[in-house]
Order: sequence, then structure tokens, then C-alpha cells
Amino acid sequence: MINPSCAGFSLISASRQDTTETLRQIKVHNDTYREICRKQGGNDGR
Repeated sequence: MINPSCAGFSLISASRQDTTETLRQIKVHNDTYREICRKQGGNDGR
């Protein structure tokens, strides 16, 4: 079954202006996205 989240979301890029907490949240999001979408060949699920 294909997870529709992979089509609606992608990796988030960090900015130099991001706080430590924002960087942590970006990492969690990107790690989760990769775990879910790499199995399905999702967008940029490296």
C-alpha cells in the first residue's frame, strides 16, 4: 500500500537562521520522511 504522505510532503531544508529547536524538528521530520518514503520510492526519500 502506498502512503499518500510521500506525495504531499518532502524533505525540509535548514536555514542558517533556524534555532537549535527548529533544526531538531527538521531532523526528526526528515528522518521520519526517509523511513516511510524510501520503502516506496517517494520524492527524494534518500
